[in-house]
Amino acid sequence: MGITQPIIDKIKSPIDSVREYKNKEVPKMQQEADEGRTPPNLDKDIERMEKLKAFADKIPPLVRTVRNTIIAIETTKAIAEAAKDAGKIGSALVPPVAAAGVLQEKIVEKVKEEIAVAKAEIPVIGMLVKELKSLAIAVLIALLAIKIKGSKDNKTSDKETEEGLQNDLDALINESENLEDLDIGGGTGSTIITRTTTASGTTTTGGGGY
Repeated sequence: MGITQPIIDKIKSPIDSVREYKNKEVPKMQQEADEGRTPPNLDKDIERMEKLKAFADKIPPLVRTVRNTIIAIETTKAIAEAAKDAGKIGSALVPPVAAAGVLQEKIVEKVKEEIAVAKAEIPVIGMLVKELKSLAIAVLIALLAIKIKGSKDNKTSDKETEEGLQNDLDALINESENLEDLDIGGGTGSTIITRTTTASGTTTTGGGGY
């Protein structure tokens, strides 16, 4: 399992359930609200969607951690490659050294594969996070609208509570409109690192943002 796969699995698992809830349960609740009834599980479902949205908000820092992990792995890989290249000098004459060199080379190749997979999957994580967050926000907007309607129709809340609900609804609408600006991996402060490895050692140069 790659270093990004657990994150992908955690994000993918709730997406289908939220989509199904949005398509099936929300219309039922809206109909109940139109008939002057407040859905019994409304507050509980709002809390659930808020937790899912909060979960989606926690993913970008995890991706930044993955990016930093990749940089650390690349550093280790560069050292391993330097040692591998240096070891080749005398390994042909010493069978045990040659065998160790083959093992080390396989390890380095495996690390290369892990890094390649992780880099390829980071954009996938970004798409999944946006999908989960957009679904959670869409459901929250619908549920808060139902709650506001119910409180006005049944006069079950005061003006201050209604204003608070409306502010929450407006904030979610604004966040939904700006969702495309979500940067899954930005703000890392990391740097692209270019390494040149030879038998004599490794040279490192820094570049732009990673």
